[in-house]
Amino acid sequence: MLITRRPTMFLGDQHDLPEPDAEMATDLLSRAPSAGSWDRPPYPDETADAFFARLIDEGRLGDAVLLAAVSLGPRRAVWWGSLCVWDHIKRLKLKVEGLESAAVDAAVEWVLCPDDEKRLEAKAIADKAGGEKPWGALAMAPFWAGGSIAPADCPAVSPPAGLAEKIVANAVLKAAADPDPPTRQGRLMQSLRLAAEVQTGMTSFAAAAGGEPQ
Repeated sequence: MLITRRPTMFLGDQHDLPEPDAEMATDLLSRAPSAGSWDRPPYPDETADAFFARLIDEGRLGDAVLLAAVSLGPRRAVWWGSLCVWDHIKRLKLKVEGLESAAVDAAVEWVLCPDDEKRLEAKAIADKAGGEKPWGALAMAPFWAGGSIAPADCPAVSPPAGLAEKIVANAVLKAAADPDPPTRQGRLMQSLRLAAEVQTGMTSFAAAAGGEPQ
């Protein structure tokens, strides 16, 4: 599958998800300890939604991007990252047959079928693309989202919890980069709006993926 446009949203039953229970921010972050350290962590009695809103109010958009990725979980986060990185590729007017779109393709293929074959295919493309590029970082995230990170002839080693989400957040931040601060801020806010759409099911791929993404 070669993506020649923004990755398509798949609408199905999951577009009408129930409202989630309010979750404490500390509980959310405790499930993804490798997502990164927080210089100014949430308050002990602060919900994840309240913490997110406070990050926006304080202009800490980088932290808000990371929190969004953690809240989405690995598979939804990779889908979100693919939307953000694809928009970046279109802004750069890069050729759709290049390595850039191949990396997005690989990430989306893993989202739709998150098995080891797709995970390793994405990593192979990420190695070629380089982690310093948004699309390279995006394609690397599936490798750290599940399965063993050890060589095939070694005992299985699980990836650190939260690292895949951190890599996706890094890809989103790279895709929004711009020397003009207002432009960068605008791109980050648009990325966070996309995250909200993915979270609420407005850009759901669950039906095509064969169930609710984790």
